Amino acid sequence: IKCDEIYLEDKFKPFISSLVHIFRNSVDHGIESLERRYESDKSDEATIICNVIKKQNYITLEIGDDGVGIDVEMIKQSALKKELYTKKQLDNMTEEDILFIIFEDSFSTSDHVTTISGRGVGLASVLHELEQLNGKLTILNNLGQGIKFIFDIPLNHDICDTQCEDTQSKQFLDILSKRTIEYFEQDLDMKIENNVQVLTQQSVDFHGTTALISLSKDMQGTVGLSISSNLSHTMVSNFIYGEVSEELIQELQVENVAETLNVVLGNIIQELPLIQEGGKIDISTPYVMDDDVTVYKKQNGQMFLSKLYINDEVIAISYFF
Repeated sequence: IKCDEIYLEDKFKPFISSLVHIFRNSVDHGIESLERRYESDKSDEATIICNVIKKQNYITLEIGDDGVGIDVEMIKQSALKKELYTKKQLDNMTEEDILFIIFEDSFSTSDHVTTISGRGVGLASVLHELEQLNGKLTILNNLGQGIKFIFDIPLNHDICDTQCEDTQSKQFLDILSKRTIEYFEQDLDMKIENNVQVLTQQSVDFHGTTALISLSKDMQGTVGLSISSNLSHTMVSNFIYGEVSEELIQELQVENVAETLNVVLGNIIQELPLIQEGGKIDISTPYVMDDDVTVYKKQNGQMFLSKLYINDEVIAISYFF
């Protein structure tokens, strides 16, 4: 690791957090076995580099390894198998274009999922967060010798060029809350006890299990869904037959809350006036946490909260930007 001392604003945090997927891929896919490194006349110990360089008005971040690099032909075959591209399209693409396919949603060359990587959503989140910073990615690939990802990111780019009006934000959260009620009542057969009320907040408390999804393009901000631990446990238990470990149930709780927000938010996008008027909204892959966290309103930001109840259990839906 080589790094200049650089102060970065909060807006860089989502991108920095997403970089874990680059390192995971180096560990899980890039670095070969000891036997293969020996056959390739490489040292026993592999190397992963991370260099951060501050320039005039931007930073350059280099992450790379001395592993196997990326097999372009393997990417093409996987893209054909998943029907992401036709053979004609792939034949007309440059090698760099093909390398960028690994950053597309749900793309993975792995036939199985490990605890480290293989789900095909991680690298997509890296590129999504980079685009929010108006950054640029260059990939230097050397098959058999390694790969390097070079991120050039301006320091003075303002992500939120336009602010949403309070009324639009409340309307958005109101629609999301009502669709969440429909989801719980129709799909999960759980009765919501109260009417929707959207409140302006100075802070939002996340309790239980929380899923967060970032919005970009013509609508900026973060949507959060927090479900109390008891309720998320009940939601998962209703779908399980037979005996399973408590550890597995807790793992499924996290995945279930993320999928709930993903489904509900995805279902309302087309209903929003912004979309009907020709606007565009990009949504990130969900980020999930199961710790109690409080988020405070930024000086020029806004926070909105809607709480729903099932018996004494809470479903909190938030939107802040």
